[in-house]
Formats: sequence, C-alpha cells, structure tokens
Amino acid sequence: KVKGFRQNKVLVEDVYGTAPTIPLWMGERMSRTKDLGTLVGRFREEMAARVHDVDCLDWLRTEYHVNDNAAHAIQSYFKEQLASLEVMPTHETLVVEHFRDELGQQNVVVHSPFGVQVNDAWGMALAERCKDELGFRPRVACLDDGFLLTVPHYAEDDTEIPRDHTGPLAYQQTGEKREAPLMKTQPLDPHRLLDMVDAADLEGLLERALRNAPLFGVHFRHNAVRCLLVLREYQGRETPVWLQQLRANEIYESCRDQPDFPPVAETLRECLNEALDLPGLREVLADLRGGRIRVHIHEAEIPSPFSHSLLTMGTYFDMGRVPARERQSRLMHLHKEILRKVLSEEELRDLLDPEVVERVDRRLQHLLPERHSRDADEMARMLKDLGDLSDESDLSDGSDAGLSLAARTQGDWHALLWELVDRRRALCVPLNTLERDQWRWIAAENFGLYRQAFANNWKLTQWEEQLLGFMATSRPLTMLEVAKKAARDGDVRLTVDRLVEAYWLVRLPGEASGRSDRSDGSDRYVLSDLWVPQEFASSTLSRQQARRALLENHLRTHGPVTKYESMDRYAFPMVEVEDGLDALIEAGLAVRGEYVNTKPLPQWCWRSNLEEIHRLTLARLRREMEPATATEFSDYMLRWQHCHPDTRVEGIDGLRQVLRQLQGVDNHVAVWERDLLSGRVVDYAPALLDRLCYSGEVTWRRFGWQDVKRGQIGFCFRDSAKWLPTHPADIDADLGQWDGKLADVCTAVRQFLSGYGAQFSEALVAGTGADEKLVLQALWHLVWTGEATNDSYECLRTEARGEGDPRSRRSSASQAELPTLGRWVATERLVPPPPPKLDAVQRNLDLARQLLRRYGLLCRDMLKREVAMPRWADLYKALKELEMRGEVRRGYFVEDLPGEQYALPEAVELLRAVKRTHAEASPAEAQPMVLLNACDPANVFGTILPLTDEVGQPVKWSRRPQAYVLFRAGMPLLVYHDTVKQLADLSGAEAERAVQRLMELVEAPTAACRHKEVAIKSWNSHPIDVSPARFLLQELGWLPLKKRALIYDGRQRAPHRSYLPEAGSIPAVFERLGKEDAPVKYDERWIVSRAPQSTRGLFRQLLYLLEEVLPEECTFHYLATHCEVRYRDVKCLRPWPKQRSLDLIITQRAWTPPLKIELGADLDDPALRKKIVGRFDAVKAEVDAQLGEITDTPAPPTTRSTV
Repeated sequence: KVKGFRQNKVLVEDVYGTAPTIPLWMGERMSRTKDLGTLVGRFREEMAARVHDVDCLDWLRTEYHVNDNAAHAIQSYFKEQLASLEVMPTHETLVVEHFRDELGQQNVVVHSPFGVQVNDAWGMALAERCKDELGFRPRVACLDDGFLLTVPHYAEDDTEIPRDHTGPLAYQQTGEKREAPLMKTQPLDPHRLLDMVDAADLEGLLERALRNAPLFGVHFRHNAVRCLLVLREYQGRETPVWLQQLRANEIYESCRDQPDFPPVAETLRECLNEALDLPGLREVLADLRGGRIRVHIHEAEIPSPFSHSLLTMGTYFDMGRVPARERQSRLMHLHKEILRKVLSEEELRDLLDPEVVERVDRRLQHLLPERHSRDADEMARMLKDLGDLSDESDLSDGSDAGLSLAARTQGDWHALLWELVDRRRALCVPLNTLERDQWRWIAAENFGLYRQAFANNWKLTQWEEQLLGFMATSRPLTMLEVAKKAARDGDVRLTVDRLVEAYWLVRLPGEASGRSDRSDGSDRYVLSDLWVPQEFASSTLSRQQARRALLENHLRTHGPVTKYESMDRYAFPMVEVEDGLDALIEAGLAVRGEYVNTKPLPQWCWRSNLEEIHRLTLARLRREMEPATATEFSDYMLRWQHCHPDTRVEGIDGLRQVLRQLQGVDNHVAVWERDLLSGRVVDYAPALLDRLCYSGEVTWRRFGWQDVKRGQIGFCFRDSAKWLPTHPADIDADLGQWDGKLADVCTAVRQFLSGYGAQFSEALVAGTGADEKLVLQALWHLVWTGEATNDSYECLRTEARGEGDPRSRRSSASQAELPTLGRWVATERLVPPPPPKLDAVQRNLDLARQLLRRYGLLCRDMLKREVAMPRWADLYKALKELEMRGEVRRGYFVEDLPGEQYALPEAVELLRAVKRTHAEASPAEAQPMVLLNACDPANVFGTILPLTDEVGQPVKWSRRPQAYVLFRAGMPLLVYHDTVKQLADLSGAEAERAVQRLMELVEAPTAACRHKEVAIKSWNSHPIDVSPARFLLQELGWLPLKKRALIYDGRQRAPHRSYLPEAGSIPAVFERLGKEDAPVKYDERWIVSRAPQSTRGLFRQLLYLLEEVLPEECTFHYLATHCEVRYRDVKCLRPWPKQRSLDLIITQRAWTPPLKIELGADLDDPALRKKIVGRFDAVKAEVDAQLGEITDTPAPPTTRSTV
C-alpha cells in the first residue's frame, strides 16, 4: 500500500492478503461509471436468462459482434457463475458471497457492478464502520465488479484492543501504556454487512477514512499548488514533485484539525465527488433501503468465478507477461479449490517453495543447528515434542537424519541421553508394530501414550505374575540378577522380553552396549510402575485414540506428509491411518491437498505448519521481487556475462556466445585475450579466436569515433555489420583532424584502400610509394580512428607487444615479415555502404536487443561506458516497443540505478535466483572469488555504480587496464593496481586465497593470457616493506625489490632467510582500508627516511625551512608516501624529493610548474626564501578568497600542529 513519496522513492507498507492492484507505473485505471455499471447489470440479467438457450451463441455474435471463441468463453463463464452462486449479480441484485480461504481467513465479496468509484467508496466506509463497531479494520480490494473484505485473524479471537487502534499489533508496537478504553473484537456477520452503512452517516465515514488515504495526500498537493501554498517553480527552477508532496504534507499536518480551511475542504470535495462517486453511492444505498435492489447472501466453499479477479491481480493485468516467481506469489493468495481448476497438478504443487517446505520441516524436526539440543533438559524437551527417536545412525557418513538422536544434538548425545536415563526422564520402549528398528527413545511423559498404542496385551501367567512380584521391590536388575532372584534360568530371558513388549517392564540399555537395539549383560530391567511416575505411567485413552494422538503429533512435527510416511513411521494399518487423518481434517487441525512435487498425492499437513510455509514462501517471493542491492546486481552481472565459475563456457561455441554478447564494446587490446575471453571461456586458446577471424565470421575494429584511443578495439559478427557500427552519415566529426604529421601518408593510404579493397601491407607500400614505416604508422592510425581493420588478429598481438608499430621502442629491428600478417581492409567509415541506409527505428531495436543481450538489464546510466550507441531517448522508444511486444519487462529491479529499467525475462529470473542465493548464503569461505579486470564490462563499479567498501564508504580508484577488482558473491573485496586496497575485512585464509587469485595472473596457461609478473608496492596505503601483509606474500613466494615492492613472476623459490616470516607474524585478520592501524608512525623522521639517499639531507633542511617561514595557521600532514602542508584544511604545498633535486609544488587547484631546488642549493639564500613565501602568499590569498575571511580567528597555537 502506497504511503507517500520521497526523492526517487515510493514509501509503502505491507498489506499481506490484499489482492494486488495496478502498479503505479502502469497508470491509473479509468473507473466504470454508475450508468455504465447499470448497463453491465442489464447485460448480466439478460445473459442469465439466455445462457442455457440454444440460440445464446448466435445472440452474442449478432448483438455484440464477437467471434466464436469469445461467445463460447462468455457463455461458459456465466454458466460457471450460475452453477456456483445460483444467482447472477446485477444492478438490481447484489450478491454478498463469503467463504474462508485455506488459511482460515474470512473473505467477503460484494458483487456490485457500479464501478470502482462507487465500490471503493463503499469499501472504505464499511472498513471504517468495522473499525468503530467490531474493533478491526478489514483489508479492502476494489474492482469495477465489486469489492473484497478480508477479515484479519485476530478479529475472531475476542482480542481486547484500544478503540483508537486498528488491531493488537499496532498497540503492541507502540510500547506505550495508555488509558484508552478497551473493546473486544467481534466477528463480521455477512448478513448485516450492507446494513452497517446508510446514506445519513456516509459522508462522515468517508471523510475520516480519506484523511489517512494516499488519495487525499495527492489531491491536497494539487490544491496547495493551485492556491500557491506550494510553489511549482522557484527562482526559475522547477520544484520536484516529491518535494512538492513533502511540503504539502507539512502544511496539511499543521491544519488537519481545520476542516473549513479552503485547501482541505476543496480536497475533500474532490475526493468525494471526483475521485470517488459519493452521489452514486448514495443512490445505491437509497435503492437498497427502498427495496429496489435485492440482496442475496451466499456462503460458499470455494469462491465463484466473478470473484477470481479480486483474489488475484485484477482484470486489467496481462497474466502472460508476469514472471514465474511473481505469478507464484500472486497465485498464493487464491483459494486452493480454484487453483485446482485453473492450474495443472504439476503447477499446483509448484506454488509452495520446496526450499521453504524443507526448512520448515527441518525446523520442526530439530534438525537445524540452532534447534539442536545442547544439554539434557533440551534433549528431554525435544523427545517430548517429537515423540520417539532412534540412536541407530550417528550420521558420520552424511546419511539422512531420519530419527537419529545424534543429528539433533550438539555435543556428546550419548552422555546427555544417559543423564536423562539416570534421571528417569528418558525411556527406551519397543514399537511392536514395526518389524525392524523397534527400539525407540521417548520422554517419560509419553510413556502412557505409547503403552496404550503399542503394548502387547494378554492375560499374565502365574509365572509372569511371580516374576513381576520379584521385581516389585527391587532396583533395576540385570538379566543374570533377575534369573538368580527368581531361582530359575530356562525361560527367564524370554519371559522378561515378553513383559517388556507388554510395557510391564522397562529396559534400560547399558552404556557399554552403546545402542538401544543391542543387548548385552549390562542391560537392566525394572518394573514400569516403579520407574515411571504414576501420572505418566497410564493413560485414559483407548488404543485407537492413542494411535490417533501419535498420528497427530507426527503431522504437527512435519511439513506435508503422505499416508505412507505415517504408515512407515509406526506400521499402523492403512485403514487406521486414513481414518485418523480424516478425523484431523474434520476437526480442522489438518488439511489435505497437493503441496510438493517430490511426494505422491494426496498429502496432509498440519494447518499451522501450512500457514507458516505459506507465510515464508510469500516472504521469500517478496524478497525476490524487491529491488536488488548493488552487491546482488554485481553478482548477477558476473553470472550473466559468464565470469562466475558456475556460468563459464567452453569451446568454440562458448567463444561465439561470449563475443556475441560483447560485440560493439571497445576495450584495450591487451585486456581482450588476457582477461575478458580467458576469464569467460574455460579452455580459451588464441587459435579459437584466429579461427573465427580467418573465416570471416568475426571481425575486429574500432567502434568509437569521438576521439582517437590508441590500443582499443572491439568485435563484430558479420551478420551484425549492417547495424552495429555507427553509419558514416551519423558521424559529425572529421576523422582526418587527428592525422597530424601523417596527413599526406594517411590520405594516400585511404585512397588506395578505397580503390583497391583488401590489400597486404607490401601492396600498400608499393601502391602509395611512401616509406614502409610511415605506411605502417598510417595503417595503425586508421585502425584507431575506425577506418581500417585486418582479417588477422595476430597483427594486433604483435602491436600489443610493440612489434607491429615502428614508433614503438620495442619494435624489432627487422620489419620485413611483420606486414604480411593479414590483409588490411577499409571499413564503412572509409567506404560508405550502398544505399538504402538502414531504417533508424529498426537499428535502434537491434541495438537495444544487443545491449540487453550484453547486460540483461538496461537503464540510462548503463550507457556511460558505451562508445557507439544512440541517445537514451532513441533507445527508450525502442525499449518501449520491445515492452509492448512482450520481449522485455519494465520495472524497478536494482535499487541504486535511477530511472526506468528494462530487463529480459530470463535476466529477471537470474537476478531473483541470485537474491535467493544471497538470502540463504553459504559460509563466506565457500564462495568462489572472481578476479575481474577493472575495464571488464561485467564490472558494474566505477561507471554504473560507485565503488564502496563493506560499510558504504567510497573508495578512490581508476578503471585502468592494469587494475583488477576481486569479488566474492558480487561484493568487491580488494582493488589491485601495483597496490592493494582492501574493501572488506578478511581472515588469514581468505587473504591467502585473494593473493593466490592475483598470482594466477602470472600462472595463466597461455602466453596471450598471462602477465609477466605482478608487483605490490603498498597494502591499504601502507608501504609493503612495513605492512604485516608482507609476511603472507613472502610465504607464498613473493620476492622483494630495491624499489620497496614485492613481485611474483611465477617461479617457485624459497624466500631469503632475512625475509622469512616470524612465528605468528601473519595477521589472523586483515582489516580493510581505513580501519587498519598504521604499522609505523608516519612523522618527519619517516618521511625523511623514505627520500633518496642523495637528497635526504637537503630534504630534511627544506622541512625545517618550511616550518620556519610558513604561517602558524599551516599544518604539516605526514602520510605514508609524502608530506603535505595545509592551510585552512586545504592542501597548498607538497615537497617531493628526487635523486638529484627537490620539487616544491605550491598550488591549491590546477597543476603549476614546481619550484626546483637543485642538489647543493643554499636554503639560507634570501632570494629562495622570498620566492617560496611569495608563491605561498598567492595561494593563501586564493584560499581566503574562496572560503571567506575568518571572522572569529582563534589564537594561533604556540607550537605548530602536525598530523
């Protein structure tokens, strides 16, 4: 239910059980007018009279111009309605239909054809009257054909609540002790429902109901704007609607007790007479009182067909476009008997979430860890609740828990059990109806019940009576002691066993035997009447009643079960089990139906357990339909783009799938094979890509045209070449503007490629007559402007290695063979395609489908990383068309993405599957870690979403091809780019796994996918040579360098003795950036020690000079890598030591040339001091001008502060 609006947010509250209405983004419904409702009633009246006539179909086709299918559907619909109610709701006959749903809630449907405006007002007035007279407010749902009232559970419990509250929950949540008078809730009587409201007090009821309705708030805002209490524009800027609503709410709160205040009075008039139809409702009530409208009350077992739309989603919603999980959520509200008619048996059993069913069953059976018994008292309570358990399985092999005590106990179950035996709180009894596993442990309180259900009854023999007499005054005896006391050895064991089966004796298994079904000399026997307290030893129930009580307990401690499971538990005859289950249904304690698809039909379930399963299923479905968090969206994107280990692909077909998804994206040449393709295709090898390129199925090229980005290309399939690249007519830039010194050569190469088609580089050199090196430079320049490409990908690999471009320092001395790598081809930017130009609308549709194929979900912000896509306004039209076709869905799928969002149905299902995974996540250690290049399209952080740590603090970083982000379950754990920034706390084992993922960058199986080495200079902004993380790195084989870094090159070496970690020096927990304490004190001594040896002394003198000449308001900040001086908390000066000089950077905004101080300079030189002070005074004046002069300047500190 909508409560209000804030910036980019809609405030809602949970109204469990209310039928869903039209979502806000689908627009308002136009209500049926009362006059049209009267015509609908007349049609129903005439249809009821003709529905069984042979000419009914002809009449419908002739009078209403419907086809055969529609005529048959209308006739069948009305026949089913008449068969259900026997009366047709019309404008002269209102039907009040009441029934109880499967959870026992009372539902009342008033079939009124007078439209939403009349029905909504009627429902609001009745709800307000129920609150006043009956002590509860029913939930109301309205459509043009009627309204539904759902009575809450507490309304029938005689609950005492304050008169000014809607229910006991609201009173309990306030936490206040009030003196308000209490009233008892009363049940709703459908026979007097329509008599509860009359025309005289109708307006007062509606005014009270409207004051707290969202409808009133919206209309009050409109009126507040009209009378200029709220400004639509201020100082030339438009006021957002959410801010208008907020200000209108504040105004209303100050005048809500003044009904004559003009905006309030006008709002009430609008709501009553325009949004609602108060005059029309008065006419209906007057006709009711005058007898012109009849009322028929009908108590139904199952809802009638006319009420189905009220119980689901309304008649205006397209069921075919509702995803499976949303459809499941909405159908959960529908009565089970209706579902049996409209759904197949398989669909019906899929309504309840099987994982929820399993969890509820495990909770009831004490199989969840939090429900395990921790001491003897908890074990006794568990035995009392569950009835009987076995010690047969210890689950050491991971087998099914079954009836095992061990599976339900935390710690030494054997010791706890024998403690209960010694305290006479647990007994081992035989279940004589079973053929195997007869011995079960029960609580002493249940002994009488099990005695009545399982004892073998016969008349005792004289010898058996004598034996019982021997044991009547004795302590528990072993079998040898019984034989000795009875002075008889032959049939003592057999007789004792018979008496145990008759429950005259209790067998106490010896601890040495270890199992209840094994007997050795340590077992003891005692008279049951002596061992079991008298109040527990006997029962007044008959054998049939006792067995039904056991069936009841079995149902109460399980989820849905079949009769065969009950028979297996106790081996009762099928007739007894069926009669017992039917008796529980008649008593209203259990229900029968189809609940899970893993068990045969029918199934039985304890009513309260089914309610819990329903509630948890709906809660889980609601959680899945809630917008995803940034972490869940990130995890979804990793899976959608095949970066997650569970979704990676393999082979040439897998590579095609990946390239089809990523085509049209420009990325760095080095990143494509090293990170993007090898990270998605399990068995990727360069030969796979070469095969696609040489065959002409895939081409590579540059897609962007706004600027020249050296080293960036993308892929395009041959069948996508007509619409994926930007048409030359749409490029509003001169691509020759970046030619520079190569203008003449580029022009010659362009002309040759345009005239002669695909050519090897030798032919280009010969045809243009230019120098070979200049021709190659021109070719690569045309590649980066998107005007040329090559049919070989190997030439890109050589260019990435610096061997294919003569300008590279790494270029080989001999260039003779390099130009032969493939043929150079002009793209459409150089040779425009022949007309006609592809239709812009169709191209936008194709591009929208491509973006959806890439991301699954699309919004405006996701175009930030695209280089050759149309404007969002053009894509928006295409997405709207795809939505109308049913190809995509529109909604609010990710909470941190603003604006409208469109998604493929399969993407929505994957996103919700990810949400389910996160809601029931396994331990963090079990989740795989995924290392992603920062420029990978699957990385949503940096452009689409801001990168934050685990507590939401933003982290500074840059998306570069050398940077990587490590994810676990979508959450970024660390960022790597020569340095490591932890975004979450990690245990020692997790940190080791994270470092090993970085090491895999060097250990890739092919050279094209491999780094030569990885280096770490700092960890969480602390130099690696002092960070505690160095011990972990060195233990894993990282080596130190002179530049205070640790590197890993894939070679296995034993670390040097001086770098071996000390015992216990590797931290148990690696804290995140900003939380970890500095390993050393960063001060003047530290900064000086980090300077080069040659300029260290000069650097120390410079710091002394700065402290001397700078104003007292300045503060010195010593960081891990440098020192900076701040004035009024603005960074103004930073000294930077080099090998042969010092750079003194004095600025507070843009970069300025530093003041160089050469080695050996005299820092006491007055000219140098004057220059430093002069520059700083200029910067100081700029800061004062920006921040304003300090009015109340505190006294300067006696000593300069340092941080």
